[in-house]
Amino acid sequence: MGCHFVGIGGLGTRPQKVDRLKTEPIDHDTQLRVDEEVNKWKHQFELRMQYVERRQHNSDQRQDDFEVRISTIEEKFPKVTIHELSSRLPDDVPHVYGRSKETDEVVNAIQSGEEAVVLITGGPGFGKTTVAKRAARKLAATAEHGTRAVLFCNVKSTKTLHKVATSMTLVCSEQPQLQENPQLWLQNWSRQLKRNVTFVLDNADDVLDRDNGDELFSFCK
Repeated sequence: MGCHFVGIGGLGTRPQKVDRLKTEPIDHDTQLRVDEEVNKWKHQFELRMQYVERRQHNSDQRQDDFEVRISTIEEKFPKVTIHELSSRLPDDVPHVYGRSKETDEVVNAIQSGEEAVVLITGGPGFGKTTVAKRAARKLAATAEHGTRAVLFCNVKSTKTLHKVATSMTLVCSEQPQLQENPQLWLQNWSRQLKRNVTFVLDNADDVLDRDNGDELFSFCK
């Protein structure tokens, strides 16, 4: 709510002239002119006061509308507590040999906090999914006192950011619901968290291959 200051001035008569009008005899014509000036000043004052009142009313109305919108958003996006969030991990990959170096590089990059997004690349058969799964489980296992939740999300055949965001919302809760605007929901949800959360998006090739990579990276950051 703003505070408006309106200076009421510019009435066009100097103090000396007013004093003279007070002390000198006033004939009928002069009295009419004085009354006309006084009425003009009163009218200007009333107009300015009406303007101030309208501005104040509009400001109050905007404040009420803002509070209603905030209330609506809060109802639409209920708060998430730490206890409601736990890691969603993929099945373990037993008897895997190799790729330990790549797995450690991913884990270290995330734990350092220096990178918001880590991209695992490689040709067919490289073992990208294996590295992602092992990194997810290792991140969850090494988190101290539950300071990090790891959410594994398979986005295979997902070709748009909207659909990727929808898939991400579905792993954020025990009782997932489809959201009208999943990107906005995730942004609001993430602001309420008091712990680190790492999303592991497996099979994101389709959305990256459709020139949506920059948009996805920007959103994830």
